[in-house]
Amino acid sequence: MTVLASAAVLILAAAPASAHTSLIDVQPGEGDTVREGTTVSLTFSDALLDLGTEISVTDSSGDPIPLDVQRPEPASVAGTLPALAAGPVTVSWRVVAGDGHPIEGTLTYVAEDAEPSASEPATSSEVASTPTPIAPSPSAAASPEQDQSSGNSGINWGVWIAVAVAIFAATGAGVATKKRR
Repeated sequence: MTVLASAAVLILAAAPASAHTSLIDVQPGEGDTVREGTTVSLTFSDALLDLGTEISVTDSSGDPIPLDVQRPEPASVAGTLPALAAGPVTVSWRVVAGDGHPIEGTLTYVAEDAEPSASEPATSSEVASTPTPIAPSPSAAASPEQDQSSGNSGINWGVWIAVAVAIFAATGAGVATKKRR
């Protein structure tokens, strides 16, 4: 009984540590109007690895354009948009979380002409603002199909090994106790 209780404590204690990195903020917000020179910034809940990071943009012409990735902070990546054809724009991104899991997603925006008229007000992408956390949209957060995880149901291998050792030890102790009787 003690071994089972110990195994349960190990599993429950490890659950918070096994949480996956998630997208917590996007600037400018998804659906906003963007233009050449707009920097799209993605902030994640945990630090990212410096490998495998990609950001690209596809405008109404249909051709993906890779962006130079900037790393303003360990948990953030950004890319500055080039000249885009007016209309719908998709920004695709891929990062690798600190635990090695790749995360990817897409964001949608509307591109406008590069030179706004003098009578147009500034868009949210032109106004400096303090990033505010947002709930990731289904297209921004990694879905099970997008997350290339190893399928370990969120508990790391160390926990599985500890549980296996505990079960093996409990079985061995039970067998040894029966042999003594």
